[in-house]
Amino acid sequence: MVAVFVLLARIAAGGEAYREIALTDGRVLHDAEIKSDQPASVTILCKEGLLSIAKRSLPPELAAKHPVRAVEDSASPPPRLPPASRPLPRGPAGTISPAGCRIVSLQDKNGIADVALENDTDHPIRIRVRDLVCRTSSGQSFTARYVTCVAAGRSPDDPSAPTTLVPGYAHFELPGRSATTVRVTFFEPDLNAPKLIESVVWANAR
Repeated sequence: MVAVFVLLARIAAGGEAYREIALTDGRVLHDAEIKSDQPASVTILCKEGLLSIAKRSLPPELAAKHPVRAVEDSASPPPRLPPASRPLPRGPAGTISPAGCRIVSLQDKNGIADVALENDTDHPIRIRVRDLVCRTSSGQSFTARYVTCVAAGRSPDDPSAPTTLVPGYAHFELPGRSATTVRVTFFEPDLNAPKLIESVVWANAR
């Protein structure tokens, strides 16, 4: 019997694609494509968003193809977000706010996430920090506490990039037809019991 997650499986440019992936925690991802493989998780682009999924949540057949690896045994470095000056991936999986701003991708940093945003409209969009919400691998949700913005075309990892710290009650602005990456702090990192950020959505989309 063929498992549901391999239904209409195909090899797509840049990753494995499946009609559905049924996770062991009960969630089902639709039109899913595995974009990257990290030691303890995989990044999946699907109708539900761009998600970082713990490998322990994968169905057995996929878990066998993507086994958990020790960090020191990882052959490839952690994925890096594209610079904000480059075109970002487009498609139905991006989470879009009512104002037209899309959450394109994320990179988890234990309580902090680098989130790529894209404004598909012709006008600037003001984004309230607390409208960004993350969901962890344990099912917890956290509202953004503050956002660190960097100059256009610069990475949050660049120590020389000018930064602006925006608290949760305030707004930051994304110009029309533009993209940027912001560093969002959701909770204090816990080195003893790290929480994996699986997704970032708009507060009104939960």
